[in-house]
Amino acid sequence: MTPELLAEMRKIGLTIQDTKQKESPMVHQLNKGKIRDNALKALVRSNLFRHKTERKKKGKGSYNRQAAKKWRDGFKQPSRLICTMHNQSAAYSLDWPVWKIFQLQAT
Repeated sequence: MTPELLAEMRKIGLTIQDTKQKESPMVHQLNKGKIRDNALKALVRSNLFRHKTERKKKGKGSYNRQAAKKWRDGFKQPSRLICTMHNQSAAYSLDWPVWKIFQLQAT
């Protein structure tokens, strides 16, 4: 830029900001506290460079044992049903696989 153009820009109120003074938007927190000895070692040991293993979706090693048991989760908690029949209160409890009937006393 020429000095004449810079002078005209200053008269109008425009300024050119130096891009070197701005901080980089890509800032990574190391979470290592105060770094004393080696900054590169702290960077490499941070969470940014941590290994991440991905499970296979198909082929060898893709079988997931935990997913095979998920369908049974609904049967762990016994369901409770309280109903009244002929002026008596009865609570029917489903404890898998047997029905148990408990008579409730009227209070």
